[in-house]
Amino acid sequence: MKAVVKFFILSLTFFFSSSGFSQISGIVFRDYNANGTRQTGSTYNEDGVINVTVKAYNSANIEVGSVVTSSTGAYSFTGLSLPVRIEFIAPLIDDYSGVVGTGSQSSVQFHNATTTTANFGINYPDQYCHTTNPNIITTCFVNGRPAPGTSQTDVIVRHPYKCNR
Repeated sequence: MKAVVKFFILSLTFFFSSSGFSQISGIVFRDYNANGTRQTGSTYNEDGVINVTVKAYNSANIEVGSVVTSSTGAYSFTGLSLPVRIEFIAPLIDDYSGVVGTGSQSSVQFHNATTTTANFGINYPDQYCHTTNPNIITTCFVNGRPAPGTSQTDVIVRHPYKCNR
């Protein structure tokens, strides 16, 4: 009888101690092509981002955890009380939140599930060239008025720009 009571108490303790806590992990990555999904492979690879601060807040808006992403962009929280708000703080001022898609959400995310993957794509537009020689488009202004009977046709011009990446 004592063994059954001990087992029952241990079971209840485990149930109540684990039911309201969560494990949240994920990867922060460079979303070079801004599609909201991380691509990895031999021909195209969106790298994980190191040193991104990831903070967790409880429902009372109190910070309950803070981690920094590893060299692969990975991070993890365990034992967070639910619900929880996760915020990502990019290391560079020129980093922007990537596109929200199937593999990336916004820089502020809310989670209620006990096990959650929370990925975040960031985008630094200068790091992505879709071609080796993109066209640059700009306006073209001419000083003075055109002569009577003539017209100004080139108000927008384009020219190739050598991408050095």
